[in-house]
Amino acid sequence: MKQVCKLISDGTHFTPIYKEEGVKFLSVKDVRQFKVNYDKSKYISISEAESLDRRCKPQKDDVLLTKIGATFGYASVVNSDERFQIFVSLALLRPKKEILLPEFLALYLNSNNNYLQFERVIKGAGVPDLHLEDIRKIKIPVPPIEIQQKIVEKFEKSYAEKKAKEAEAERLLASVDDLVLDALGITLPDREENTLDKRIFFTKSSEISSGRFDPHYFSPKFFGLQKILQAKNIEFVKLFSSSKKIFSGITPLSGGESYTTKELGIPFVRSGDYSIQNEIDFDDLIYLKPEIHFNLMKSSKLKRGDLLIAIVGATIGKVGVYNYDFEANTNQAVCGIRLYEDFNPFFVQAFLLSSVGQMILDRIKRPVARANINLEEIGEMLIPKIELKRQAEIAEQVEAIYAEAKRLREEGKETLKQAKLEVERMILGEG
Repeated sequence: MKQVCKLISDGTHFTPIYKEEGVKFLSVKDVRQFKVNYDKSKYISISEAESLDRRCKPQKDDVLLTKIGATFGYASVVNSDERFQIFVSLALLRPKKEILLPEFLALYLNSNNNYLQFERVIKGAGVPDLHLEDIRKIKIPVPPIEIQQKIVEKFEKSYAEKKAKEAEAERLLASVDDLVLDALGITLPDREENTLDKRIFFTKSSEISSGRFDPHYFSPKFFGLQKILQAKNIEFVKLFSSSKKIFSGITPLSGGESYTTKELGIPFVRSGDYSIQNEIDFDDLIYLKPEIHFNLMKSSKLKRGDLLIAIVGATIGKVGVYNYDFEANTNQAVCGIRLYEDFNPFFVQAFLLSSVGQMILDRIKRPVARANINLEEIGEMLIPKIELKRQAEIAEQVEAIYAEAKRLREEGKETLKQAKLEVERMILGEG
């Protein structure tokens, strides 16, 4: 590779300052195939950046390559003039553009053919690491520039089609909120600016109840929501009066004592395992030993139609429905709700995923180091009670949108997959 690149360098071990000041500091988490995300990067001081610039200063049309961790081998072209520096988990490649187009280089580095080269040279038993001396050994095909350009254009066309399908899928998913709120006749006011005067408020001691004493719970935005809901002709009822059972799972014993193989065990569903489309990848689950499921965790057995709400950690407020006929179990980060027959779990899910439902969940969230919601407050949540037939109609409309969004995303993935196969054949001179 050294014959076609002027520079190969990796980043530094400087410690980010975690503040939006100084210079952006990109790491492996900010680079994916054909994409650099500058929005969530950390920062280093200007003086540190200037010191690094003397050694290696990233610029537009450079290629960033992830070199450490599970996502090693992802490459993307720098398409911005924005100043930044890179962490040691990234390598920077600067192709000689008269010989090798940056886009072609990134395209080949991301190809299946090249990934085989990476796997032969990767080091590290626990954490994979592409060393610079090994990256230099990677062989890059260099067809004439006009052929490179043709290959790049072919791929970019397919990539644009994929992005367009994903954008349409996102638009459809965003429309679900309007669909649910319009069906319930709820109109939220425009969001106010988050200015200092809006964050200062007073609450009378007589209004403080339910054992909560934190400012978050008594924020004016939540009282405004209450007034909007109370003004509607729809009946809102507490969740505990709408369900046969509200429960959470428990955490089994640590280590491998509680777990077994997929063939022998019971699915153990955690908040990261279910999607808003209520699908679970059972190949990616962990499985409980049957005796743990049937004895220790008897109270948290899941049944078809159980509503699932994440109540702890980063996924708090995520809502799904267990939509399978075979038994499974869940852990203590998930609240299970078994509704009465006059409530459609898919409608309740759609409501709780709406902007109003998420505000209701946000209010009862305890904003501590590891955010959580307790079962008592889950039971106090208000949900709309409308005719069961109308619930089913709304749920079907939402399900149709989810299905169409999924179809678009899968089509986009397949379009890109076929494009990758075709350009790889072109790179090898077979197309």
